[in-house]
Amino acid sequence: MAFGLALGDHWHALTVGAGVTVGALTLSRVPGFAACFSAIYNWIALLGQSAGFKPDDLNREGRKFGLLRALVGMLVIWRYLPILFSAMAGGDAVPIAMAAAALTCAVLLVVGLFVPIVALVLGLSINLVIDTQLSNPGLGSLLVAILCTGFVLYPWSDWSVDSLLSRRPGFVGGVVRAMYSPWGTPSASAACVARMVPFLAYAAISLYSSWEHLRDPMWRAGDVVGFLMVMPLTNPKMYEWFSMAAGTWPTLYHWVSVFATAGMIVWQMAMLPMVLLSKYSRWFVILWGISFFHRVGAPAEHQNAGCFRVHPVGLGFHQLAA
Repeated sequence: MAFGLALGDHWHALTVGAGVTVGALTLSRVPGFAACFSAIYNWIALLGQSAGFKPDDLNREGRKFGLLRALVGMLVIWRYLPILFSAMAGGDAVPIAMAAAALTCAVLLVVGLFVPIVALVLGLSINLVIDTQLSNPGLGSLLVAILCTGFVLYPWSDWSVDSLLSRRPGFVGGVVRAMYSPWGTPSASAACVARMVPFLAYAAISLYSSWEHLRDPMWRAGDVVGFLMVMPLTNPKMYEWFSMAAGTWPTLYHWVSVFATAGMIVWQMAMLPMVLLSKYSRWFVILWGISFFHRVGAPAEHQNAGCFRVHPVGLGFHQLAA
């Protein structure tokens, strides 16, 4: 599954994404459509409550979002700073501009300045444009984009420069207050929606991926996990041990691979129902996800992007902290 777009198509995708965003915001102000948007919003908030997201202290909730926002920003800096240095050494203007844009947005996220606007810009561009121009699209930038939707939906936090500036009189404080005015005031429903929308987005992507996997004979045979474990690229630290196990106990190794591959398919297909079912199934989703992304992150280290495997762990922490 490709997470980036071919050069030439990404600007079209960005235009469509921005158009859909602006269109949705515009329609949400039209009385008839506003009722529909309100119903969908309330339904997502109820889903969030069913999933265990029940914020009872909005100040504490804002600090959680602020902490996660800063963490995501620092991880983006960690990834794109070496890319910027490499691009500057090569003298190529486009990679320099792309890496600099990502770093600028990341720094603003860390300090919490113009959060809703910066999160929206970074979410729309990091996978569709920035990583595509850098010829390095992948799951990490897609997850950053997904997490940014949460910061757009719940931008409030005491741990931000925006919070400090909004309390000041004068022009600067007025600009920040005007920027936040379309979002209204913090609420428990907004916090639930901001937690649930990123999860729903990733659950939908995982469901699509599972259907694609089921079309692959190797997935249907249950051999995928076993194959990945003996490959130096995907399991650089332990592939020799797994290769020895596969040669010594081939039947046992095969059935362990079948079990793990089946678990992966179940995790992808039933992610949302399991989160809603009980706290035990919710723990399964989180722990299996952390394990999966830990494995996925291994080959990314060869692309100077290993830190991006931490993003899903941060998302899992964010869900657990409800």
